[in-house]
Amino acid sequence: MAINNKSYNPVCIIGIIAAEDLPANRFVGFDGGLCSDGDKSLGVSEVRFDENENSAIIVLGIAAVETEEEITAGSMVTSGIDGKAKTVSEGDALNGYSLDNAPTGGFIRVKLV
Repeated sequence: MAINNKSYNPVCIIGIIAAEDLPANRFVGFDGGLCSDGDKSLGVSEVRFDENENSAIIVLGIAAVETEEEITAGSMVTSGIDGKAKTVSEGDALNGYSLDNAPTGGFIRVKLV
């Protein structure tokens, strides 16, 4: 399991009821579940939350997100499988910009948009 050693700078955090178990550092959808592949996210889970728990979601600022694939600094990122970060492909929603280089299964800081 990868360890998140990234600092992050949340500007705005909101509470939402988790629609499922939410791992830390993942894109979360507007329904409170993990964001679907290529979809626009509400924000990023700050820590792990259980289903039906009031969860803290970073919606503005810089958040740490686990990666689905290798990502380079400056890349446009979106949600991949299980809410992990991946680079934007045609038709994907933009969720932010990577501030770091990271391997698959690593962590990046994402400037949320």
